[in-house]
Amino acid sequence: MAKDWWEFSWNVAAGCTKVSVECQHCWAETMARRLKAMGREEYQDVVTEEGHWTNRVTTISGRLNEPLK
Repeated sequence: MAKDWWEFSWNVAAGCTKVSVECQHCWAETMARRLKAMGREEYQDVVTEEGHWTNRVTTISGRLNEPLK
């Protein structure tokens, strides 16, 4: 049985700015749109209603201490 190479994902920020053509099909933008639609507070200002980045990045300060737990 294979063991995953990671056991924990730690996201302390939400949002982005598209900087190149490689960003055209950004999976994170699609996920952020879904999370905004689900009512997740940290995604409300970083994605438009159409699901595009607003060029804002929000720090999720409540998650900063998670690795210490």
